[in-house]
Amino acid sequence: NYQVQYDYYKAGNSKVANNHASTTSAVWWWLRSPYFNSNNLFCGVSNYGNFNLYNAYYSAGVRPGFAV
Repeated sequence: NYQVQYDYYKAGNSKVANNHASTTSAVWWWLRSPYFNSNNLFCGVSNYGNFNLYNAYYSAGVRPGFAV
């Protein structure tokens, strides 16, 4: 078991996700990991593309990753 960074992000592409109903409106999204030092915080990416922590009770989208 190991984790690697997707080539898409490693290449410096944008981490900003757009709202499915409005491509000019950025939204935050979950990462795949909980925060290591908390029982209710999870890692996410803000609507500006920066790392952030969010409470587990929030609802948000995820960005899918595929290995082909």
